[in-house]
Amino acid sequence: MPIITIQAIEGVVLTNPEQKRELLQKMTDTFISVVGEVARPYTYCIIQETPVMEWSIAGRPLPDLPFLYGPEYAAMHKNANEIMRNFVASQANNPPAHSSNGNLREQNKKIMRRMIEEIWNQGNLATADELFSPDHTSPSAPQLPPGSEGVKMLVKMFREAMPDYHMGIDLMVADDYQVTARFTQSGTHTGGDLMGMKASGRKATWTEIGILKLKDGKIVESWYEVDMLSMLQQLNGTKQ
Repeated sequence: MPIITIQAIEGVVLTNPEQKRELLQKMTDTFISVVGEVARPYTYCIIQETPVMEWSIAGRPLPDLPFLYGPEYAAMHKNANEIMRNFVASQANNPPAHSSNGNLREQNKKIMRRMIEEIWNQGNLATADELFSPDHTSPSAPQLPPGSEGVKMLVKMFREAMPDYHMGIDLMVADDYQVTARFTQSGTHTGGDLMGMKASGRKATWTEIGILKLKDGKIVESWYEVDMLSMLQQLNGTKQ
């Protein structure tokens, strides 16, 4: 998920709530004009200042529950999914080359398993330093810091908000250069704030697709598509 971070000094700039909302919208629109509408429903914008921190998703300040489970946000997801489906279809006639190196494919799967089990499920952030290349980037979340810092930031946020957080691998395929998996995640929001939401005590279960590109046994690029809408609706008690 793309994350735009705005650093501000309280009492010097951005003291007016309307000014903050306008900036969140403008920053999101500027980012989307570069990367395309496919990223809008997954784009978070954060204004950091002392002691207040404000969030937005798709350019809308959080928490905005009617927006999150309303038709406008659902339409954004539908549009983004259609763009991604069209891209996948366009690549169907140009599949990546496969080799007979089964050992390398198994090694790549092992890296994916370690990322899920050791980093996400156990909270062992030292494993992230081991598995991720120092120049790792995530095109689906370009505002995250490079290397292992981005995944460590996300793991810390989710595990602090959901002490019982768990991620399981539903299926996984690999070739010599990348590994793709579908995950099911779950957690009960009893801890810290999560994306602007206070703990509700509700449990959520949601899915995700992740792709890791590997080189010399290190993760050099990663892409993630998370069913964030389902997670938010469950935590807010609005999912039917």
